[in-house]
Amino acid sequence: MGGDALQLGPILKGMALLGPPVYMRRTFRDTFLSRYGSLVFLLSSHRQARSSWFVGCLDRIRKGEVTDTDIMVLNATSDGVSDELWDSRTQLRALCAAVSKFNTDKLARFAGPTTTYSCKDEVNQALKHPKRVAYAVQLLQVCASASIALKPGAVGLSTREVEGVMPGTQGEVVKRGKDKVVCVFDGRTVSVPFVAFDVVDNCGQRLATRFAIPLVLGWAMTIH
Repeated sequence: MGGDALQLGPILKGMALLGPPVYMRRTFRDTFLSRYGSLVFLLSSHRQARSSWFVGCLDRIRKGEVTDTDIMVLNATSDGVSDELWDSRTQLRALCAAVSKFNTDKLARFAGPTTTYSCKDEVNQALKHPKRVAYAVQLLQVCASASIALKPGAVGLSTREVEGVMPGTQGEVVKRGKDKVVCVFDGRTVSVPFVAFDVVDNCGQRLATRFAIPLVLGWAMTIH
Protein backbone atom coordinates (compact mmCIF):
# COMPACT_ATOMS: atom_id res chain seq x y z
CA MET A 1 0.00 0.00 0.00
CA GLY A 2 1.38 3.38 -0.94
CA GLY A 3 0.84 6.79 0.55
CA ASP A 4 0.59 10.24 -0.97
CA ALA A 5 3.26 10.36 -3.63
CA LEU A 6 3.42 14.15 -3.39
CA GLN A 7 4.70 13.82 0.18
CA LEU A 8 7.53 11.43 -0.71
CA GLY A 9 10.93 12.52 -1.91
CA PRO A 10 12.55 10.76 -4.87
CA ILE A 11 14.30 7.47 -4.18
CA LEU A 12 17.96 8.26 -4.79
CA LYS A 13 21.08 6.14 -4.88
CA GLY A 14 23.50 9.07 -4.85
CA MET A 15 23.80 12.43 -3.14
CA ALA A 16 21.83 14.38 -5.77
CA LEU A 17 18.94 16.36 -4.29
CA LEU A 18 16.93 16.71 -7.50
CA GLY A 19 15.03 14.05 -9.38
CA PRO A 20 11.59 13.04 -10.58
CA PRO A 21 8.84 12.32 -8.06
CA VAL A 22 8.47 8.81 -6.69
CA TYR A 23 5.50 7.93 -8.88
CA MET A 24 7.57 8.70 -12.02
CA ARG A 25 10.46 6.43 -11.10
CA ARG A 26 10.98 2.83 -12.11
CA THR A 27 11.07 1.65 -8.49
CA PHE A 28 7.50 2.84 -8.02
CA ARG A 29 6.29 1.34 -11.31
CA ASP A 30 7.99 -1.99 -10.63
CA THR A 31 6.35 -2.16 -7.21
CA PHE A 32 2.81 -1.09 -7.98
CA LEU A 33 2.36 -1.55 -11.75
CA SER A 34 3.69 -5.07 -12.07
CA ARG A 35 2.90 -8.61 -11.01
CA TYR A 36 3.57 -7.61 -7.39
CA GLY A 37 0.38 -5.61 -7.12
CA SER A 38 -1.94 -3.06 -8.64
CA LEU A 39 -2.10 0.70 -8.28
CA VAL A 40 -5.41 2.36 -7.38
CA PHE A 41 -5.61 6.15 -7.39
CA LEU A 42 -8.03 8.01 -5.12
CA LEU A 43 -8.96 10.99 -7.26
CA SER A 44 -10.88 13.00 -4.69
CA SER A 45 -10.52 14.06 -1.07
CA HIS A 46 -12.65 12.27 1.50
CA ARG A 47 -11.55 13.54 4.91
CA GLN A 48 -12.11 17.24 4.11
CA ALA A 49 -14.76 16.73 1.43
CA ARG A 50 -17.26 19.07 3.13
CA SER A 51 -15.09 22.15 2.57
CA SER A 52 -14.18 22.67 -1.08
CA TRP A 53 -12.00 25.72 -0.31
CA PHE A 54 -10.02 23.84 2.34
CA VAL A 55 -9.48 20.90 -0.01
CA GLY A 56 -8.23 23.25 -2.68
CA CYS A 57 -5.96 25.01 -0.20
CA LEU A 58 -4.43 21.72 0.94
CA ASP A 59 -3.81 20.66 -2.65
CA ARG A 60 -2.12 23.98 -3.43
CA ILE A 61 0.09 23.62 -0.35
CA ARG A 62 1.03 20.05 -1.32
CA LYS A 63 1.95 21.16 -4.83
CA GLY A 64 3.86 24.25 -3.71
CA GLU A 65 1.31 26.58 -5.33
CA VAL A 66 -0.05 28.27 -2.18
CA THR A 67 -1.49 31.75 -2.77
CA ASP A 68 -1.41 34.93 -0.72
CA THR A 69 -5.14 34.50 -0.09
CA ASP A 70 -4.54 31.00 1.31
CA ILE A 71 -1.97 32.38 3.74
CA MET A 72 -4.24 35.24 4.81
CA VAL A 73 -7.19 32.93 5.48
CA LEU A 74 -5.09 30.44 7.45
CA ASN A 75 -3.40 33.16 9.51
CA ALA A 76 -6.79 34.73 10.29
CA THR A 77 -7.79 31.62 12.27
CA SER A 78 -5.51 32.78 15.09
CA ASP A 79 -6.62 36.42 15.13
CA GLY A 80 -7.67 37.52 18.62
CA VAL A 81 -6.34 34.37 20.31
CA SER A 82 -4.58 35.26 23.56
CA ASP A 83 -1.17 33.86 24.45
CA GLU A 84 -2.76 32.00 27.37
CA LEU A 85 -5.35 30.34 25.16
CA TRP A 86 -2.77 29.54 22.51
CA ASP A 87 -0.52 27.93 25.11
CA SER A 88 -3.39 25.77 26.40
CA ARG A 89 -4.06 24.22 22.99
CA THR A 90 -2.33 21.14 21.62
CA GLN A 91 0.58 22.29 19.51
CA LEU A 92 1.53 20.79 16.14
CA ARG A 93 5.14 20.86 14.97
CA ALA A 94 6.91 19.54 11.88
CA LEU A 95 9.96 18.19 13.71
CA CYS A 96 10.28 15.79 16.63
CA ALA A 97 12.99 18.03 18.13
CA ALA A 98 10.55 20.98 18.26
CA VAL A 99 7.89 18.79 19.87
CA SER A 100 10.35 17.53 22.47
CA LYS A 101 11.47 21.06 23.35
CA PHE A 102 7.92 22.36 23.77
CA ASN A 103 6.88 19.39 25.93
CA THR A 104 10.02 19.59 28.08
CA ASP A 105 9.57 23.33 28.64
CA LYS A 106 5.90 22.84 29.50
CA LEU A 107 6.69 20.08 32.02
CA ALA A 108 9.26 22.32 33.70
CA ARG A 109 6.56 24.89 34.52
CA PHE A 110 4.76 22.45 36.79
CA ALA A 111 5.78 22.47 40.44
CA GLY A 112 7.26 19.44 42.15
CA PRO A 113 9.81 16.80 41.24
CA THR A 114 9.60 14.62 38.17
CA THR A 115 9.49 10.84 38.17
CA THR A 116 11.49 9.22 35.39
CA TYR A 117 10.41 5.83 34.09
CA SER A 118 13.28 4.10 32.29
CA CYS A 119 12.72 1.24 29.91
CA LYS A 120 14.08 -2.29 30.34
CA ASP A 121 15.48 -3.98 27.24
CA GLU A 122 15.71 -7.68 26.56
CA VAL A 123 17.55 -9.08 23.51
CA ASN A 124 16.64 -12.57 22.29
CA GLN A 125 19.33 -14.92 23.61
CA ALA A 126 19.09 -16.94 20.40
CA LEU A 127 20.83 -14.13 18.54
CA LYS A 128 24.52 -14.96 18.39
CA HIS A 129 25.95 -12.87 15.58
CA PRO A 130 27.14 -9.46 16.82
CA LYS A 131 25.60 -7.66 13.84
CA ARG A 132 22.23 -9.25 14.48
CA VAL A 133 22.41 -8.15 18.11
CA ALA A 134 23.41 -4.63 17.07
CA TYR A 135 20.53 -4.54 14.60
CA ALA A 136 18.07 -5.60 17.30
CA VAL A 137 19.37 -2.93 19.68
CA GLN A 138 19.04 -0.32 16.93
CA LEU A 139 15.41 -1.24 16.34
CA LEU A 140 14.67 -0.92 20.05
CA GLN A 141 15.57 2.77 19.94
CA VAL A 142 12.67 3.60 17.63
CA CYS A 143 9.91 1.35 18.96
CA ALA A 144 9.50 3.26 22.24
CA SER A 145 11.24 6.02 24.21
CA ALA A 146 14.10 4.95 26.46
CA SER A 147 12.59 6.97 29.31
CA ILE A 148 9.85 9.44 30.12
CA ALA A 149 9.73 12.06 32.88
CA LEU A 150 6.28 12.81 34.34
CA LYS A 151 4.57 14.94 36.98
CA PRO A 152 0.95 15.09 38.15
CA GLY A 153 -0.91 17.36 35.76
CA ALA A 154 1.24 16.44 32.79
CA VAL A 155 -0.57 15.70 29.54
CA GLY A 156 0.33 12.29 28.20
CA LEU A 157 -0.36 10.68 24.85
CA SER A 158 -0.95 6.93 24.80
CA THR A 159 1.21 4.93 22.40
CA ARG A 160 -0.44 1.55 22.98
CA GLU A 161 -3.97 0.40 23.74
CA VAL A 162 -4.47 0.15 27.50
CA GLU A 163 -7.82 -0.92 28.99
CA GLY A 164 -9.64 0.10 25.83
CA VAL A 165 -7.91 3.48 25.56
CA MET A 166 -6.80 3.79 21.94
CA PRO A 167 -3.27 4.85 20.93
CA GLY A 168 -3.03 8.60 20.36
CA THR A 169 -5.50 9.48 23.13
CA GLN A 170 -4.59 12.44 25.34
CA GLY A 171 -4.85 12.03 29.09
CA GLU A 172 -3.72 13.73 32.30
CA VAL A 173 -1.32 12.17 34.79
CA VAL A 174 -2.92 12.13 38.25
CA LYS A 175 -0.70 9.72 40.18
CA ARG A 176 2.69 8.06 39.86
CA GLY A 177 3.59 4.62 41.12
CA LYS A 178 6.75 2.58 41.07
CA ASP A 179 5.86 0.62 37.94
CA LYS A 180 2.73 2.32 36.65
CA VAL A 181 1.17 5.71 36.00
CA VAL A 182 -2.44 6.56 36.72
CA CYS A 183 -4.03 8.77 34.07
CA VAL A 184 -7.47 10.11 33.27
CA PHE A 185 -8.51 9.61 29.64
CA ASP A 186 -11.85 11.13 28.62
CA GLY A 187 -13.10 10.94 32.21
CA ARG A 188 -11.84 7.36 32.76
CA THR A 189 -9.17 6.62 35.35
CA VAL A 190 -6.72 4.10 33.91
CA SER A 191 -3.57 2.50 35.32
CA VAL A 192 -0.88 2.51 32.66
CA PRO A 193 1.76 -0.17 33.39
CA PHE A 194 4.97 -1.12 31.64
CA VAL A 195 4.13 -3.00 28.44
CA ALA A 196 6.20 -5.00 25.96
CA PHE A 197 7.24 -3.50 22.63
CA ASP A 198 8.56 -6.33 20.45
CA VAL A 199 10.78 -5.88 17.40
CA VAL A 200 10.79 -8.65 14.81
CA ASP A 201 12.66 -9.41 11.60
CA ASN A 202 11.17 -10.03 8.16
CA CYS A 203 10.56 -13.67 9.04
CA GLY A 204 8.59 -12.82 12.16
CA GLN A 205 11.31 -13.83 14.63
CA ARG A 206 11.34 -11.77 17.81
CA LEU A 207 14.68 -10.02 18.01
CA ALA A 208 14.24 -8.02 21.19
CA THR A 209 11.70 -6.50 23.54
CA ARG A 210 11.56 -3.11 25.21
CA PHE A 211 9.43 -2.84 28.35
CA ALA A 212 8.32 0.76 28.68
CA ILE A 213 5.48 2.98 29.88
CA PRO A 214 3.36 3.50 26.73
CA LEU A 215 3.14 7.26 27.09
CA VAL A 216 4.78 10.31 25.61
CA LEU A 217 4.26 13.91 26.68
CA GLY A 218 1.30 15.21 24.72
CA TRP A 219 1.12 19.00 24.89
CA ALA A 220 2.70 19.01 21.47
CA MET A 221 2.92 16.39 18.75
CA THR A 222 4.21 16.13 15.22
CA ILE A 223 1.93 16.77 12.26
CA HIS A 224 2.34 13.09 11.43
